[in-house]
Amino acid sequence: MSFGGIWGGTARGSTWRDNRIQARTGDGNRSYTPADNAKYLWPVGTAHATDYTG
Repeated sequence: MSFGGIWGGTARGSTWRDNRIQARTGDGNRSYTPADNAKYLWPVGTAHATDYTG
């Protein structure tokens, strides 16, 4: 899946991969728990054990 325009750019062919969550006890993160730490973040905002391949 291409996400060329998400970061303010328009480059075609940008890919979404290797996006890891950092969520630790006491960090104030309200979106993810420490159980999500080091999981992959998918473009829809959910945590997964495997990288996004869409």
